[in-house]
Amino acid sequence: MYPDIQLSSSINCYRAVVPGTSIKSDPDLAPLLDCSTIWLGPERAVVCISVQNGTMLSVECPHPGNAGTAGDWNKPGDVEALKDTYSDFGPVVKKLLEKIEPENLLVWKLNQLPELKTWVFESGKVVLLGDGR
Repeated sequence: MYPDIQLSSSINCYRAVVPGTSIKSDPDLAPLLDCSTIWLGPERAVVCISVQNGTMLSVECPHPGNAGTAGDWNKPGDVEALKDTYSDFGPVVKKLLEKIEPENLLVWKLNQLPELKTWVFESGKVVLLGDGR
């Protein structure tokens, strides 16, 4: 809709899906499949959401930096960098991050758009929807 807009952000998000069987095998992690969980730290968070009827755990880890690339939703993440970024979090988070397989880790750039004049494309047939403030 707006090809000349420059995306910007200093926030990235590591994202992975971990098999539920791997989570269930650890008594400290098994409860994560029963409810959504968020750990907060300075400029960082770890968000866990049980998906596919508890057969998978979605893990999202927003943090500052430049690991992600704007518009690249399939950029592989670095598991060791992930662990280092969250090394001061508690033992349950550290155990959880150990369960993430390198081939299942992506890193995204969480982009911000400048305020738009309109959210409706000039043809009137497309409306931009998304997270708002």
